[in-house]
Parts: sequence; structure tokens; C-alpha cells
Amino acid sequence: MMKARNIKVKDVQAVCGFGTPQAIFKWMRGDCMPTIDNMIIIADMFGCTMDDIVVVDK
Repeated sequence: MMKARNIKVKDVQAVCGFGTPQAIFKWMRGDCMPTIDNMIIIADMFGCTMDDIVVVDK
């Protein structure tokens, strides 16, 4: 989704208010999930719902 919208890690970092990008890289690796408030921010940034960004293996 980031590639499709030309959104960089530094953009997500700025919008979420992080000093460093480590949390975002952890999300991208699947090591942890963003908090609900950050999920809302990210979904708004990507123009989608939170359901669209949560990946569930079936």
C-alpha cells in the first residue's frame, strides 16, 4: 500500500509523531502491530479502512 501511494516510512513516522522509524519497520516485518490510535492515523493517511490494512492469513 505504501508503494502504491508513494508513501515513505519517514512520512508515516512524521504523521504518527515518532522520533525514529523503528516502530514502523517492526510493523512492516510483522514483529508487532500499531496501536489502535496509530492504525486510525495510518488508515486515514492511506485513504482506507483499518480492515484494509490488517492482514490475516486464512
